[in-house]
Amino acid sequence: MAYRNFVDAGGREWEVWDVFPRGIMLAAPERRLVGDRRAIPPPKELLERRTALRRVAVSPGLEKGWLAFRCGEERRRLCPIPERWEALTDAQLGEYCAEARCVPSVAGLLTAEHHENLAVRKPKIP
Repeated sequence: MAYRNFVDAGGREWEVWDVFPRGIMLAAPERRLVGDRRAIPPPKELLERRTALRRVAVSPGLEKGWLAFRCGEERRRLCPIPERWEALTDAQLGEYCAEARCVPSVAGLLTAEHHENLAVRKPKIP
């Protein structure tokens, strides 16, 4: 992952990095075998299930990656990733940042009802 800081035309300092979605491992193959089981390989479907990759769901157009911009609580995404973006000037990165789509923060996605449900509640005393 490449990472940079830059200052836009308005004097705001931004962080920018590239993001490439990847699958994640569901489980590692069993390493510890006991007794006679060492001589018998596990069934093929068991090995496939243990080492299968789970696809990470991303929005259309983001499958090949994006540039992530952050300044304080403000976040943006730009795709596709410009070639050699790490070598761009601050002014060029600022232009790309201005074109990038705003992304709500995770906290911004939660409604007041979600916040209430997440809060620790005092037990009711009869």
